[in-house]
Amino acid sequence: MTTQAHSVEPGLISTGEAQTVSSGRPLVFTAAQSQGVAGKPRRFDEVDFSKGALVLTMVLYHWMNYFVQGHEDGYRYLRFLTPSFIFLAGFVISYVYRPRLADGKRKVFLRLVTRGLKLLALVFVLNAGILLMRAPFGESQLIDVPGMGAALLSGTGRISFSILVPIAYLMILSAMVLVASSAVERSIHFTAAVIVIASFSAEILGVGFGYGELVGMGMVGLSMGCLPVETIMRLLRSWVPLLALYAAYLAALTVWHAILPLQLIGTVLSVGVLLKCGSLGGTAMRWKRALLLLGQYSLVAYIAQIFILQALRAVDRIVFPRHDLGILALIAAAVLTICFTYLLHGLRQRFTAFNRAYGLVFG
Repeated sequence: MTTQAHSVEPGLISTGEAQTVSSGRPLVFTAAQSQGVAGKPRRFDEVDFSKGALVLTMVLYHWMNYFVQGHEDGYRYLRFLTPSFIFLAGFVISYVYRPRLADGKRKVFLRLVTRGLKLLALVFVLNAGILLMRAPFGESQLIDVPGMGAALLSGTGRISFSILVPIAYLMILSAMVLVASSAVERSIHFTAAVIVIASFSAEILGVGFGYGELVGMGMVGLSMGCLPVETIMRLLRSWVPLLALYAAYLAALTVWHAILPLQLIGTVLSVGVLLKCGSLGGTAMRWKRALLLLGQYSLVAYIAQIFILQALRAVDRIVFPRHDLGILALIAAAVLTICFTYLLHGLRQRFTAFNRAYGLVFG
């Protein structure tokens, strides 16, 4: 069954409500969408842009893992990537769901907990699928079931799509904290401070804290999401202090590597730079529309780009054993990931059954 146009909500974490786009036409964001509607936050395009840019940076990161050897020092400058993604997840949770508390705390709580559990189930299914696919090739030892359980619960085992696990826990914790914030005004900020301090303490003592560090980054994002959008963008109005602080962060990172306090500072600054970039220009530019759509489907795009890069690595080994795809693989992965999001969005627009199935998993 098909439909000409209907509302679709991109995924588990999105900065706005459902949007309507005519079938077969490019995605365009209107002024009305930017302003929002009564009782709902406006679409924060700068956040969608930032998440889209982070997805492309993830493509670069995983491409380096698969196709580039001997550049381990360069990874320290990409350490902001995972914390920034989770920071933005926390920010969006606060931005989207905190205003909804007035409509019913129970509904917000169940919504976030359900989405968190869906993510954990999705990680389990994806890794079980990888385990089954690798078994005939004798590679099943790379991801074992006990290790999968340990990774899901404590972060001590190996697991694919691991970034989704702290996001899932962040959703579940955020559900409790947001509901508590209606009774205790500063419970969001207090919880964020406690987890960050515990993370710092664990690093100093050399004690493993599992996903605590990343959940703490997300809680900082949840806390900062309480700020009005206008205040955030006003803080980012000038490039000079932002770039000066970022240069100082890079210099400190070169000296001290990615210690946790520096990671937190780098995460906030990196997100600030991305938000500032997202505020430049309009949405009429095709490349920016592509990044916005990529950001709206960031979690699905994150999953897709890993499969795309693994497929390209297999092609590189089997079809071109004497040649290295190198930079061509990076370009192909980035283009295919963007094309995937357009295809996904188009299928949801056209097929009601597909849209419902998508909503069952990611909605």
